[in-house]
Amino acid sequence: MSAGPLVAVGESSSRGPERLAVAIIAALVLAFFGHVLRFPFIYDDHWTIVDNPVVSQGSGLGQLLSGQLVREGVPDAGRPVMLASVILDARLWGLSPMAFHAQNLFWHALASILVLLGLRHLTQSLPAALFAAAIFAVHPLTVEPVAAVNYREDLLSTSFLLLGLFAVGASRRADGRGAVVVQKVLAFGCFVTAAGAKESAYVAPLLLLLLDLFLPRAESRADTARGLPPGKSARERIVDVGLAALATGLVMLWRRFALGAWGEVSQSAASNPDSLLFRVVESGHGFVAGLFQSIAPRGLSPEYDPVAIDGWGLFVGLAALVAIAGLVALVVYLRPRAPLAALGLAWALVAFLPTSGLVALTNERADRYMYLGLPGLILVVVVGLSRLSVRLSERLRRGRPPVTVAGMPLTWMLAGLMVTGLGLVSRQQSLLWADEERLWAYAVKHAPNSPRSWAGWGSLLLERRQTLEAQLAATAGLTRFNGDPRLRELLGLTYLHQGSIATACDVLKQAADVGPAADRAQRASNLGYCYMRLLRFEDALPQFEKARRLAPWFDRGWTNAIETLKRMGRTKEAEALQAEFDARGA
Repeated sequence: MSAGPLVAVGESSSRGPERLAVAIIAALVLAFFGHVLRFPFIYDDHWTIVDNPVVSQGSGLGQLLSGQLVREGVPDAGRPVMLASVILDARLWGLSPMAFHAQNLFWHALASILVLLGLRHLTQSLPAALFAAAIFAVHPLTVEPVAAVNYREDLLSTSFLLLGLFAVGASRRADGRGAVVVQKVLAFGCFVTAAGAKESAYVAPLLLLLLDLFLPRAESRADTARGLPPGKSARERIVDVGLAALATGLVMLWRRFALGAWGEVSQSAASNPDSLLFRVVESGHGFVAGLFQSIAPRGLSPEYDPVAIDGWGLFVGLAALVAIAGLVALVVYLRPRAPLAALGLAWALVAFLPTSGLVALTNERADRYMYLGLPGLILVVVVGLSRLSVRLSERLRRGRPPVTVAGMPLTWMLAGLMVTGLGLVSRQQSLLWADEERLWAYAVKHAPNSPRSWAGWGSLLLERRQTLEAQLAATAGLTRFNGDPRLRELLGLTYLHQGSIATACDVLKQAADVGPAADRAQRASNLGYCYMRLLRFEDALPQFEKARRLAPWFDRGWTNAIETLKRMGRTKEAEALQAEFDARGA
């Protein structure tokens, strides 16, 4: 970069400033995100962690990898590394939110430090790398995965992917066959772990290929002192990319074995039924919106309105796809002229692929989907600001000494103010995740066309026994999304709480049997409970059986069936079912 390095990469004296930079990044994470330690479980944390018996009871590594939990629809079982991390928290600390949030903070701090060290090598400038890593550490787009425990998957996936890249670099610097093999095995393990945390790590081989294509060739051994040095030969580069592809491919095969399909994450997450065109258009719109928010973080929300693929919505979505094509062309244009900027933009585009809608994993928009690609976008910004700073200083100084403020270079002062400003925005944004009511009220206001916003808001009101308000929320949602099964179920539950059991049954029966297996199991259990309250035991039992079939880990499918059998006088069947339920818990 034009801005010279604070300390040359090959100098041993650089360890001191580098350690100071690491400490600064860790301090920034604590300063602007440390308050999340006081946050409760929120959002998806409830059904994936708090109400997940596998987390509270614990499961061994063999059970996590057997595929059984995935097929039974256990939340996050398709991401065994993520599930293992929350099981570890529960075993060590119980269901203490502080402990879970502490682990999230650790992984975000680690990812930020790895971004610092990686960019230190790429830019050959510690100040530039520190500035970029500081932006990443406090950026508002990182609030969601840091503040919500369940979205730790993005932190884990990114951290282990970066560790894998560092291990590849270490293998290329290593002397001796044994040291090389050890580092490559470590890289393989990191890539497997990253992909086991979240599917976003499937792009690891592509990112490694990008680094080899875009990094300048080393002029001396000092240039490869840290980071990812170029491969000693084309053969080594091919082997490393193949190693990353093998690691992620093994995880893909495991998910195929466990789920019976390529394009699914978990039985608790419904496969995306939308057409390819719809998925790609909506995801393209989300990526371009996220790109703008990485530069000007405004309008962030826990929920976003889906793109209406008709009229203006279709035009906007197609325009986003054209913009993405333009970004690809820009990468090609910049590669010989500004390779670091081209690398950063290409990194962000490759990181976008898992959520691009090309595979029916997801195309919904969420801040956390930008986590892996954000360092690349920040690198583009830092390269641009660095060049602009050099040009302005050359024009303004004209032989005069650099402008300083209280003895500090003006550019450093401006960089510090920018990081502080972003950190304050993040801190304010994170407060949404401190309170369930504030979060869902904000979601309804900023994403009124999202069914999940209304369902979440109404469910919270019902949980707080504000039955009439919950009913109004469900009704308001249904006027926008007639037939949405979550809102229909919510409306039925409000009647159930009001004592209108027959009406509740009628409304619940109208809820379509679609969506994730966990949602369908809960819906069947609620309908069965209505029948049980009406003493229609023969109608209730099939619903509880359906709930157990869809989600064997879902307790109420068992406990309600046992209670129904007892009321019917079928004591032996109730005892047998109780024994089976207890055996599962053991």
